[in-house]
Amino acid sequence: MAQSLETNDLVRGRSFRGSASRPAVVRVLFIAVPLLLSMAVVAPFYLSRHKLGASDREGLRVISTHDMPSHLNVMQQFDKVLRSGVLYPRWLPDINRGYGIATMNFYPPGFYYLTSLINAIVGDWVDTLFVISVLGLAISGLAFYMLARLFYERLASIMAALFYMLLPYYALDLYWRGALPEFLGFTFMPLILYFAYLVGTRGRLQHYAGLGLFYGLHLLTHIPVALMMSYTLVFFAVLWSVKERNWRIGARLAGAMSIGLLLSAVYWLPAAMETRYAYEYTTGFFPYHESYITLLDPKGLFPEFFRMLNQIFVVGALLIVVSLVVLRVIHRNGDGGSADGEARARRWTPSSMWIVMAVATTFMATSFSIYISKLLPRIQVAVPAWRWLAIAGMFTSLLVAATVDRLRSSAGLRPRVLWACRIAFALIVALNLGMLVGLSIIRPLSNPTYHPPGGPGDVVESGLTPKDSTHPEELADTQLAVSQPATQLELSRWDPEDREVRIKADQPAMLRLKTYNFPGWTARLDGRTVPMLSDKDGIQQVEVPAGIHVVRATFENTPPRTTGTVLFGVGILLILGLSVAGHLRQSRIESEESRAGVTREKEPGSVVASTAKTRYRIPLKAVAVIGIVLIITAAIVVMTNRRSGSRSGRVQTGAPANKSGSGSLATGSETHLYLAGQDSILVAIDEQALNQVMTALSGRDTAAVDALVDSGRARRVANNTLVRVLEIGTGKTRIRIIEGEHAMTDGWVPERWLR
Repeated sequence: MAQSLETNDLVRGRSFRGSASRPAVVRVLFIAVPLLLSMAVVAPFYLSRHKLGASDREGLRVISTHDMPSHLNVMQQFDKVLRSGVLYPRWLPDINRGYGIATMNFYPPGFYYLTSLINAIVGDWVDTLFVISVLGLAISGLAFYMLARLFYERLASIMAALFYMLLPYYALDLYWRGALPEFLGFTFMPLILYFAYLVGTRGRLQHYAGLGLFYGLHLLTHIPVALMMSYTLVFFAVLWSVKERNWRIGARLAGAMSIGLLLSAVYWLPAAMETRYAYEYTTGFFPYHESYITLLDPKGLFPEFFRMLNQIFVVGALLIVVSLVVLRVIHRNGDGGSADGEARARRWTPSSMWIVMAVATTFMATSFSIYISKLLPRIQVAVPAWRWLAIAGMFTSLLVAATVDRLRSSAGLRPRVLWACRIAFALIVALNLGMLVGLSIIRPLSNPTYHPPGGPGDVVESGLTPKDSTHPEELADTQLAVSQPATQLELSRWDPEDREVRIKADQPAMLRLKTYNFPGWTARLDGRTVPMLSDKDGIQQVEVPAGIHVVRATFENTPPRTTGTVLFGVGILLILGLSVAGHLRQSRIESEESRAGVTREKEPGSVVASTAKTRYRIPLKAVAVIGIVLIITAAIVVMTNRRSGSRSGRVQTGAPANKSGSGSLATGSETHLYLAGQDSILVAIDEQALNQVMTALSGRDTAAVDALVDSGRARRVANNTLVRVLEIGTGKTRIRIIEGEHAMTDGWVPERWLR
């Protein structure tokens, strides 16, 4: 069977690969049509809300949805941490009134990396989501077309791809739920199935790399549907292996999926290992086994949404039934009795695959599947259960391709039967499209407008805060750093995952940092690692002895995070290595076949070609891309695993420097007091005292200088002392001494005394 399917694929794939020879207009339309259709589908969501007035600087607003507020807040916080120099942001610092949250330690980062990239180009968060939605939906259609062309003719594949883009459930994800990572994940599912089929039938190395890459990216983008897709692939592999009586199919798919697991281990391994440290409420609030389609209460939490979801499920199920009936009628009245039809009946044909998988995934969305679902590990992660409709939609679209293909090639059918099948199928497809427009797009346009909060600090989210800690809504809004008993404090740095506080304590004190204490937060006192403690609310505390000290708190890798990063690097290298090796092998085979063909024509029976040297050619662009990816991967692995505490050198505070005055000084920057040939430098307590200091020094009046020091109007500070610039005036600068016996005190010096 595998061989026969491979032959079929090669015949159909030849037409697809030959697309490069099509006229330029056709190629342009091939890209333009999905883009235009995608814009038509998503534009009402983003463009139906306009500015409220000229003073509204937040640009376009969007429709209120279930998840959109959360994603908007997370993507802005993720971008802030990313811009601070953290390659993998796991901590969102400003959420929960500044106490932070470990959301990104448990939520896939792929979508947020993409939003940061697009936002760097377009400069607006709503426009960023619009671009991602348009491109994601268009690419999903192209990916599905590529999948369908493995099995069906061009027209059937085009119609099925357009249908895939227009599934009511997919639009529901955008217009009602605002589930943008799940919406983007629809791009990966056809590509995963495409390479899974090629791995099972041909097993070339580049196919392993393709399945590993897109399966891993799906896990890194949206874990609930990706987990469901994992179980789907396992079921698909087992059923296919049993049907074909070929265990190699399952082994191949398992090997390729393992590569995807390695690639995504940077996310899922820490998330799985560290869940026990976080407060989690979704299991009790929304249990998986109470979220099946057949258990949704139209009078419950989201009555209208649940009612539409039930309707979409019914229409999708009807489409499967109608497709089954049409395919059965064609089979019985067309080629069902021929020898070829009987042979095909004994094989697991592509159409049979899609029938089984469409029925199985639709069944998993119902409460009848509860006894199966309870056997699936970690199924609660995939809550709600009706997310199975996302995968069912893909297989239903493949059924559409199969049905259209058979309707076009069934010349043996009686005209009445053929037209009855066409009309029945067209009506159910039209009903799906009607639900898309009426329920998934037009109806949500009447929903309220989403108004973003004043800032990320106004967002309160108790989920994924440290376990047994006080919920953020119950915490007091305090200073970033306070001590008990009170001491002199200075925040020299407050970056998202790196904080530094200078403290001058006359007696032992307890320093409290306004941040939840979560595994990974590490405290250092004067460069030495000390315990990071928690108060009764789960907030960070550090014990500080008497004296002048520097306390640094950094969010660092735990062993699961380090292991996940290393596995990610291994996955990248495997994907690149398999891709290169696969193309080399294919080039060698094609070259040998070409040489053998030429030799047989000239010298029948000659075997010289089998021992001739084969020349391998890899495009220069491919070499450059592979080299760049290898360098970036190595940098990510090394820099992500580098301990924050090992960084050397002084840095500015988390606030942006405010340059003014002359020279290179900037408020917030650190510099040194310096006078050549002097042991100490005078620092005046205010501007008037500075004038007196300069008058005494210019007149070489030693007595006046000593009087200023004795009265406390000036301080003697060691030459080359580290200071921070607080204010820059004309020729003079206000500074804060940050080391030595006068640390944590302010004063004025001439600008030229700073270097």
